[in-house]
Amino acid sequence: MTPDYRRCFFRTLREAGWAPGALLVLNAILSLGLDAYERFPVIDIPMHLIGGAACAYAFHRGSLNASRYGVIGPYHPLTHHLLVLGGTCAAALVWEVGEYLNDILFGATSLGSAPDTLGDILLGLVGAEAVLLGPGRRVETVSAGPDQVA
Repeated sequence: MTPDYRRCFFRTLREAGWAPGALLVLNAILSLGLDAYERFPVIDIPMHLIGGAACAYAFHRGSLNASRYGVIGPYHPLTHHLLVLGGTCAAALVWEVGEYLNDILFGATSLGSAPDTLGDILLGLVGAEAVLLGPGRRVETVSAGPDQVA
């Protein structure tokens, strides 16, 4: 089977692109429109949890579609879990680097400290695990195909 990268990408975008996209819009409204992070710093914690869950959902669907379209090998629970968690970790790291660059280049005050940044990444990974281990996300058998996963 020849890998079909384009169909895999657009199907994943259609199925799960809304999750990280909605989170980016919400973040822009909260930070730029309402100045909510300055007025209510406690919302940073649930936003990182939700962000991790949104990214994990997108990577979850992307991994299943990649198996379906021959981009990667057949579905395997451990490989799937590691791909989703690794992708979410990379997204959290890119987000934190973006916050750092925003602070340096534009004088913003997004970052508190190194422990805060590491805590933000950890919260993103906790959100990812909630998606991966939550109800409806488990595969009953190792031989199950991507169509049999929620």
